[in-house]
Amino acid sequence: MNRFIWTACALALLITAGRAQGQNTLSTNETSVSEFRQALLDLGTYLDAHTNSGSDLRRRFEAVPYDLLEAIYPHVANPRQLENAVAALKQDDAMHAAQRATAATPLAQPQAAAYPACSANTIIDTAPGTACTPAYPDPTNGAWQNLVNPLITFGAFSPSDYASVSSQSCSLTVASNLSQASSGLQGTVLAASAVCGIVPQPATAGCWALDAVFTLAAATSFGLFADCQSQGGNVTGAEVDAAFHNTVTIYNKVNAIDADIDTQIVNASAGIGTQITNVSAGIGTLITKANTDIDNNITTLQKAVTALQASMTANQAFNLQIAIETELLEAGTGGLGTFELPEAYGGYLGLTRTIVVNTIQNFQAAGQSVGSALTSLAQGDAARNNNDYKSAFTYYRNAYRLTVQ
Repeated sequence: MNRFIWTACALALLITAGRAQGQNTLSTNETSVSEFRQALLDLGTYLDAHTNSGSDLRRRFEAVPYDLLEAIYPHVANPRQLENAVAALKQDDAMHAAQRATAATPLAQPQAAAYPACSANTIIDTAPGTACTPAYPDPTNGAWQNLVNPLITFGAFSPSDYASVSSQSCSLTVASNLSQASSGLQGTVLAASAVCGIVPQPATAGCWALDAVFTLAAATSFGLFADCQSQGGNVTGAEVDAAFHNTVTIYNKVNAIDADIDTQIVNASAGIGTQITNVSAGIGTLITKANTDIDNNITTLQKAVTALQASMTANQAFNLQIAIETELLEAGTGGLGTFELPEAYGGYLGLTRTIVVNTIQNFQAAGQSVGSALTSLAQGDAARNNNDYKSAFTYYRNAYRLTVQ
């Protein structure tokens, strides 16, 4: 009995401390404990409906004692983000369910060949009725169907038959909501772990059980988000490969035209014999025009190749920046080794600092508060100058999070 009373008092102290802290730092990121619990229940229902893991997350969240959740809640960094993400997922799910219920059955279209099964020298295209399409994932492939099946159930694609899904990336809305839900749950896992580490017996077992439920839900959400990213990579890879193939096809056709013209000129010269003098002026004009056309075509092709290379370089730079900003947004210390090391050692620490500085400057220019971000930036620079690259990355992450949150 004394142990039970002591446990209850410890939980009460945690709740009181959390509430006092919340009253001192009230912000738009906060919700009530009841709202936070409802968001967890809704997320459990959503994940149970769209995965085949059998984890029964809704029931697990329902079994969490209210006082234990009340003890953990004040330590969750941004419960409002989780609540908003869950609400958006539910709204998007309902919208796509209504669309699927009222959508007309599309007319069957002839199946186009997919590269590399296309005829030789065929241009790969995505337009309706095209003879050859990019090498999107095979709609009959069982492993790929397992990848996209959970995503189809909540409207990540439209329409949602396998043949059409293979050429689609996940909807930006769905991917963004899954990312925010996963981030919110990961923050909740950290908060729960911190509380469970100081809660005495017998409440410890229940607390860690709750932490395991949060961890399972976070892993499930991130798994769906990762599947979205994988499908997007499949589509992008197929289209980039198609663009390269088209470039080679066009280049070969231009060279074939050039060779054919040269052959015709040689044959004409051998056949006309003594008539060369009479028709030389006309042939010269034709040759000049042909060479001009060829040069123009080659110039156009070179410009297209240059533009494609520039676009691919820009996309690579953008994807790297998104990866760095995603890592910066995560709470905690340390990060990917590539981002912690300076460029001299094969890393991107310098680029990471540039992104943080640009973000601070942009927020300041927009009249937004950046808190103590400049202080953290200066600490990161000092650590970097002292070759303490891990600490430097941690300070840069703190500066970035202070700016954007």
